[in-house]
Amino acid sequence: MTRVMMVAAVILGWATAAIGADTPKETKDFADSVASATQFEIQSSQLAQKYAKAPELKAFADQIIADHTKAAEEFKAALREDGVAAPGDSMGITDLANYERLHLTTSNSFDGAYAKAQLNAHEKAVGLFQGYAKNGPSPKLKAFAEKTLPILEHHLEMIKEISKKIGQT
Repeated sequence: MTRVMMVAAVILGWATAAIGADTPKETKDFADSVASATQFEIQSSQLAQKYAKAPELKAFADQIIADHTKAAEEFKAALREDGVAAPGDSMGITDLANYERLHLTTSNSFDGAYAKAQLNAHEKAVGLFQGYAKNGPSPKLKAFAEKTLPILEHHLEMIKEISKKIGQT
């Protein structure tokens, strides 16, 4: 029985490795970027729930957490359906540096720093999703990008309006 389990484990390991072996570079890059950006969006918004003073930013943070948590589940499902290995649930170097910078922001300047970080993140995300929705080679991820793009565009418009209201533009 032990030998059968070892053989099954080896086969499972080969199958798992093979899932991502022929993934197009565009898909891998998109998946890595989405995973990192999602963690940045959620974790920086969790900071905003604690430290933001403007009620509009707190409400925005609540919506970001809800929308991006839901999108993360849909993203993982699309990856599975396309047979693409899921990247880890951690931030890349740039997103982590932006998060750490935001985390170290003083309470008096947090609102402006958060608004600016969200504006930059959503501008980048909209461009990323537009590109993949138009030219992405993996069908389920392309459909995910098409479905999620209007939500990201809405977030971008929201943070632009909030930034104007709190005097950050």
